[in-house]
Amino acid sequence: MDQIRPTGQFPAELLIRRSQVRILPGALLKPLHWTFRGDWKMPPMVATAVIAIYAACVASATLLVQYAQWRSSRTLMRIQIHAGVAPVVSETEDPYGNKLHKDDEVLFVQLTNRSPHAVKITHVGAISVGDKEKKGIAFARPHPLHLSLPFEIPALDNLTPWQPRQGLHAWEGRRIQVGIRTAAGDDFESHVFRLDELTRLKIVGNYPPGH
Repeated sequence: MDQIRPTGQFPAELLIRRSQVRILPGALLKPLHWTFRGDWKMPPMVATAVIAIYAACVASATLLVQYAQWRSSRTLMRIQIHAGVAPVVSETEDPYGNKLHKDDEVLFVQLTNRSPHAVKITHVGAISVGDKEKKGIAFARPHPLHLSLPFEIPALDNLTPWQPRQGLHAWEGRRIQVGIRTAAGDDFESHVFRLDELTRLKIVGNYPPGH
């Protein structure tokens, strides 16, 4: 039959048979008792260390759950600004009195919702940066015109409204940034830029009159 020769604190000549070793049933949090010749128990310091490690694991798991819940409730938005050409409403009308579109210089405002929930946008505008007196302008109804404030961006999605640059002549050469506000009262701002330094995009498409 297999035999175990203990080392360390037991005499070297003491032989223990496997049939003589048994583990007493008990909860994990209670010190384990090993019974064989000599009746040895786990030292209290070892049992305390096991309990401390178990408690630390439980606390870490709780913190991870709380962090995941906090992150899922946060609103994460990214604002990217580009210049370019896109259809805007002109002063020209068709025979039925509908305003026609024309391609013109615009400011693209790409809004990316990186949150796991939808976000409602209630304000889009721009402010000057570096001036003694900050000046601002609100994009009351950015294009395309079917996109009226407030509008909603689905979770993990993006939307790109644009503002005619014709109303931004006073801002040429200035350092500005675009800002938005959500229905929850959160404010987000883009990077600081100058209109003449932006990368350019172009939107091509057919837009029916009045849209």
